[in-house]
Amino acid sequence: MYNQCEREPLFTYKINDHEFEILTGFSTSDGVKIIDPENKFYFRDLQQPMLFVLDDFEIPLDGWSDTRVSQCQTIQNYFLGGPCYFSNNTVSKTFVGLPSHEYITISFNFHFIDQWQGEIGQLKVDKLIVWQDTYNWCDKVMPWLCYKQGINSCGGEAPDQIGQAIRLTLYHINSFENLEFSTTLGKKDACQASWGIDNVAIYVY
Repeated sequence: MYNQCEREPLFTYKINDHEFEILTGFSTSDGVKIIDPENKFYFRDLQQPMLFVLDDFEIPLDGWSDTRVSQCQTIQNYFLGGPCYFSNNTVSKTFVGLPSHEYITISFNFHFIDQWQGEIGQLKVDKLIVWQDTYNWCDKVMPWLCYKQGINSCGGEAPDQIGQAIRLTLYHINSFENLEFSTTLGKKDACQASWGIDNVAIYVY
């Protein structure tokens, strides 16, 4: 069962060839609710994140401070950065026009490529550090074991850590948001140790 009000539809969807129009408000007996004008989505009275933007870097980029993309041996899709591109540099983008909200959820994949030795990858949101992690390509006395036992997915011969999935939820009320990714790779050549990001998504609620 569901109830809704008369008005121009927000969107339509289909179930078993039956088309439904979602109007001002929508609720079901299972506790699903969609409420206009802010298009808030609830499940059993808990507000759910709504996807605001997704950058998967498969199409020409808009707004990023560096637009170089890569593909690797085991990563057939494009991602931002990559071997011989990103090392101790910073890449950022400001997203504008966020709808009214109190929280944001940010998700992305981070690629640690080649010879990282405990350096840090990090994300700042509006100039504040919200995520950091480290990677060491080899913690063994004999590096040849790392080459033999590790998985080389991208760049040089050293094992990588590809596709680390990150998901963060933050209090946030502004209509804009700046994401800034960087590392502490220092003077390392980007062909020796590099990084990349993919599937950057922002949800609001």
